[in-house]
Amino acid sequence: MLPAINVHKMKILDVEHNTPHFVHPGGNKLYKDLKQTFWWNHMKQEVVDYVAKCFTCQRVKAEHPRPVGLLQPLEIPEWK
Repeated sequence: MLPAINVHKMKILDVEHNTPHFVHPGGNKLYKDLKQTFWWNHMKQEVVDYVAKCFTCQRVKAEHPRPVGLLQPLEIPEWK
């Protein structure tokens, strides 16, 4: 089990994740951006955990359901 994220790491994650230039980047994008400037032990897992707990990200997370039933051909209109 990972230790709790300290205050300094939390502030870095808050600033980077809630930047006005991007719309809440996902875990991979946020990690790639952060690792250009910062690094700490278990950083990847902490970034993923942080994004998973983001209320805004969970609200707008798109569901990808499978289509229901078989496709039906559309009726082709005939010109008279």
